[in-house]
Amino acid sequence: MAVSKDTEKGTWTSQIWVEDWQGKKKHKKKRGFVGKKEALEWERNMLLASKTDMNMKLADFVEVYFRDKDGELKQRTIRKATRKTRYESIGKRGKDYEFDL
Repeated sequence: MAVSKDTEKGTWTSQIWVEDWQGKKKHKKKRGFVGKKEALEWERNMLLASKTDMNMKLADFVEVYFRDKDGELKQRTIRKATRKTRYESIGKRGKDYEFDL
């Protein structure tokens, strides 16, 4: 996990190594962030998305799920389902609710 500044362009770069579902290490890199805060946020989101732990919080799972479905579903569908999920699932159980298998 590293965030660095490209002095020539004046932008920030973030790169991480994540493990996929098969246990293989993958290198993820993104360039062109305006600020360091944005690069760190991207890094955090990528680590959260690649995490395959069933002990993650329900609110985090819902966020990752709808971010993954962003290109497949219409924005109206995502907005409606997100609102419904937040109210019915997260609202009743609380944002710190963890899956219980």
